[in-house]
Amino acid sequence: MARLSASQSKSQEIVEISAAMSERGGKLPDADPPKSSGGGGGEETLSPRKSKHCVIQISKPLRSVRDALGVGDIDFVSCSSTVYEAMVMDWMRNLEVGIPAMLEDGIKLLVYAGEYDLICNWLGNSRWVHAMEWSGQKKFAAAATTPFSVDGAEAGQQKGYGPLTFLKVHDAGHMVPMDQPKASVEMLRRWMQGKLTQADNHLAPM
Repeated sequence: MARLSASQSKSQEIVEISAAMSERGGKLPDADPPKSSGGGGGEETLSPRKSKHCVIQISKPLRSVRDALGVGDIDFVSCSSTVYEAMVMDWMRNLEVGIPAMLEDGIKLLVYAGEYDLICNWLGNSRWVHAMEWSGQKKFAAAATTPFSVDGAEAGQQKGYGPLTFLKVHDAGHMVPMDQPKASVEMLRRWMQGKLTQADNHLAPM
């Protein structure tokens, strides 16, 4: 029940943010002018946007980060209509058919989902991952489901075999990194270092 309450609270925050944006024609609530870091490099710090509904922390990426990514002064948006239109032909394509060949080549795959995601629900994701035909399918299905812990607390549940790992993230919806930023960073860090399934004393057999 504690997790459900946390999710309901987060959903209410999202509703309030949406209401605030709706009042302003889809724009974020009014913001205080960005504060310069004083470093002389055009870097900016977090600037809170305030309204009667919510307080949102908005950040313009540091110049050093923009330069490293090569994005110039392009503004970040969470949902880009340009990107959407460019990829709309992939909307209903079954991309799972190309994954088994990658697994057979030893390419590591992490499939994760928030437990409260209604768009890409975790159960549907778990079922296609388990149903996917590859040489390690049976051993993946037989692998134990173990806790994914962050700072001593269970942040999700995971299972893995060989190059394939599936992880359900607690208290998260469709935008897992937004709902659980710390758990998301830890998940990706461990996965990239090959330590995700080892973190809870469970090493998936190769």
